Amino acid sequence: MQDRASTFAGYRLHHIIGHDAVSTPYRATAESPARGTVAVQISGPLEDGVERRRATLFQHKATAATDVREPGIARVVDAGIAQDRAYVVTAWRPSITLDALIGWRWRPAPQDPVALLTPAAGGLDRAHPPGLGTAPPGGR
Repeated sequence: MQDRASTFAGYRLHHIIGHDAVSTPYRATAESPARGTVAVQISGPLEDGVERRRATLFQHKATAATDVREPGIARVVDAGIAQDRAYVVTAWRPSITLDALIGWRWRPAPQDPVALLTPAAGGLDRAHPPGLGTAPPGGR
């Protein structure tokens, strides 16, 4: 995937919004107008059986997370495998990274990090119901 407008799994990718070890997130718009602006996180190519098993587990977790409605977490609206890559789509939430805040010479008071992290930590805690971290039925 490149950092240019292209289409993937029904979403028009506009630009890369970050990087991590296993996927690339994009700001995108859904071809279905009802979904509007979204974030689409796309894995690298699924090249062997181990990667496919990971993608199946990834898809299982993303599907389980679609019912999560927490203010500290972006809502999952879609997930799947397309073009030999796993993907998850979340509602778009404009934000700023902690890296950017510090880059702007933000000097937090001792209580600031707690105030920033508490909603996200609470949301993650409530978003991980029993079974979310397990393999899908019939899979490992």
